[in-house]
Amino acid sequence: MPAPKPHAESDPDFVYVVYIAAPPEKVWAALVDNKTERAWWWNTRHDSDFKPGSSIRYVRNGEVDIEGEVLESDPPNRLVYTFRSGSPGPQHDEGYTQVEHRIEVYDGWTKLTLIHSNFKRDSAVRKGVSGGWPAILSGLKSVLEGVEHMPFARQGEVSKA
Repeated sequence: MPAPKPHAESDPDFVYVVYIAAPPEKVWAALVDNKTERAWWWNTRHDSDFKPGSSIRYVRNGEVDIEGEVLESDPPNRLVYTFRSGSPGPQHDEGYTQVEHRIEVYDGWTKLTLIHSNFKRDSAVRKGVSGGWPAILSGLKSVLEGVEHMPFARQGEVSKA
């Protein structure tokens, strides 16, 4: 699958940057971990070998939550894949968007830049990821820095516990 076709009318890209006190290799390893259900990612496990052309699926509670295809993989620097909701509904119907993770060293820290692009105009997907990615990447940062991450009751909702 090539990169998704750009929409004639689109919402802006979603860009999120986080600085992590861990080496780039550890950040990469956490992003491509395909064995662990990660609490910091709402107990999601990635089903992929992360090689270009391979499928990628986010599996949660035994169901495919997100599906796509790996477009580029340059460990530990860059990962690009397509992204579509695995469940029927408005987000699924918008088709594939694209996710890019850029990992670089910045003044002794690892800078992780997430660029989620190719949203339709008034995108339900963009609205969803605007809350999801910051929580996920904050959880990743916490885990890699040895700090307890925020517990989530369900996707996008902070637990009161």
